[in-house]
Amino acid sequence: MKLEELIVTYAENKSEMDSYKKLVNRDNALIKELMQEQKITEKEVDGWQAKITTKKSESFNEDKLLAIAKERNLDIIRTKEYVDTDIMEELIYNGTITKDDLLEIAKAKEVKETIELRVKKVKKGE
Repeated sequence: MKLEELIVTYAENKSEMDSYKKLVNRDNALIKELMQEQKITEKEVDGWQAKITTKKSESFNEDKLLAIAKERNLDIIRTKEYVDTDIMEELIYNGTITKDDLLEIAKAKEVKETIELRVKKVKKGE
């Protein structure tokens, strides 16, 4: 398949997939809502079975947890070392960080490259 054909096929398929995704998400939410209203967890129709389950997950509200830990003097609060890049930038501009420092700092730099594909319908006249 030629690149030109593939781009057109991809764009058409992606558009169709996006349309179906919206429909599926809408139907998913509606099915869950109706099953909850009817107080059922399973329903079978025409060889298809729909089943809903409720999963609970717990997490801490960090602000509340910190406040409780401080109030009760619990020794569970830790600080994480990090580089304040705003201060680093300021020191670079002020000349406080030397060229040798900069050369070493540059060794810690990582470059992440991501290839992104976007295909859209071209409007008439573009």
